[in-house]
Amino acid sequence: QDAPVLELPLIAVTAAAAVTAYTRAAPVLQAEIVSVRDRWMVRVPLGLFSGWITVATVAGSAETLIASGMSAPWPGAEAWSTVALVAAGGAAAALAWWRPVSLAYAVAVTWGLAGVAVRVLPQYPLPGAAALLAGVAVAAAGVAGARRRRAGRAGAGRASRTGTAAPTM
Repeated sequence: QDAPVLELPLIAVTAAAAVTAYTRAAPVLQAEIVSVRDRWMVRVPLGLFSGWITVATVAGSAETLIASGMSAPWPGAEAWSTVALVAAGGAAAALAWWRPVSLAYAVAVTWGLAGVAVRVLPQYPLPGAAALLAGVAVAAAGVAGARRRRAGRAGAGRASRTGTAAPTM
């Protein structure tokens, strides 16, 4: 028999470890920044996995809560699931903007939230709409973070050629 209540804490620990590794995978040295190998062998796969496990943790918890039929405290399971999806989307958007190691993180979270929206929207409109809007927020934050990261690198490149200090962010 399936026991998702027992699996969810393990998934949450895995998510925390993956997101920690993702945030620490940010390139520091110029050689790391331009390394195609590091980008495609470390940062992109780690971003995809971290994004996927982030959504899996929250979506699994929300699904378990709704499917269990257990009586959640007021205002109910559907509302708490909506809150969880919005919180996860907000946290993922913040991470995608604050620590844009790879756009792959935002892509994976957006894709996962879109999948949640498609799956639950017909039956549970509030969590479905929340997942959809959270996905849009994560995508926008990911693009903004990637642009900010690129602008910072361009400024650092100009500063190193001219001998002036690069602007800090």
